[in-house]
Amino acid sequence: MTKLFAAGFAAVLLAGCSTYHQGRDWWTVNPQAIASIQAGATSKVDVERQLGQPLLAMNFPRQQEEVWDYRYLNGTFTYVAELHFDPQGRTKYVATYPDRCALRPVPCR
Repeated sequence: MTKLFAAGFAAVLLAGCSTYHQGRDWWTVNPQAIASIQAGATSKVDVERQLGQPLLAMNFPRQQEEVWDYRYLNGTFTYVAELHFDPQGRTKYVATYPDRCALRPVPCR
């Protein structure tokens, strides 16, 4: 009975993880791909070609930047990578940090 419950719970978790992201699966993005993105030298087109579609994209007009969020695995931990772009579509900087809500598509509040 316990094994059946554990298998059902694992199936529900995996089904939820695999449905919220369109494009490349989030677990295929790796730390080396994130580290290869250089500020000022990488365009949005290059990032999308290398990492796939972002999990979340937001525009901040007052800061004159657009931010794309990606999730990736580093060992057994899930991390968030925020890529900040200038109005010309070039990467301003990349911020990475541990994901507080690994099974949700957007950060917890």
